[in-house]
Amino acid sequence: MALPDIILNSPYILVTLSSSPTGVIPQTAGFVIGYVEMVYDTSDKTVVGQYVMFRQIKAESFLYGSTIYYRIKEENVLFKENPPL
Repeated sequence: MALPDIILNSPYILVTLSSSPTGVIPQTAGFVIGYVEMVYDTSDKTVVGQYVMFRQIKAESFLYGSTIYYRIKEENVLFKENPPL
């Protein structure tokens, strides 16, 4: 399904829940891994295609089609992973 036709304001990124490509599994309740689907235009910290760990309670979620998206602030990202080559 196509991404929602939205424009993200700084400092927000849009992610979907995923598993870590390197096998990282959060051990603290409420922390999850997400795949970065969209970033705000001037972001120089995060890029589409990365994986991030974030605290789910700090995100706003919405349903588009059959996909749940999470809008989070870049500052709430604990770490980033690049997909394997």
